[in-house]
Amino acid sequence: MDREREVKPTITGKLVLNMPRDVAWLLLLMRKFREAVEMAHHLMRRGTNLNEVQRRLTRYLSNKWYAVSAIKRANLYRDQPYFEA
Repeated sequence: MDREREVKPTITGKLVLNMPRDVAWLLLLMRKFREAVEMAHHLMRRGTNLNEVQRRLTRYLSNKWYAVSAIKRANLYRDQPYFEA
């Protein structure tokens, strides 16, 4: 029996932000995500348990999936002595 392949669509387009409030919200989210990656890198270099890292990042970002993404991104820089993206 063939298993169905999961389809992940990609949307190509331009993000239009008309309100200054929307731009500010997006910039805040971007800054918090970068800080979360830095925090994850620092905690993982200290040897903190990954569950604890995820818990702290989820509290900081208020979103589990952003926290998981930040951990994945921090893993790319794991061998660096300090975070430099």
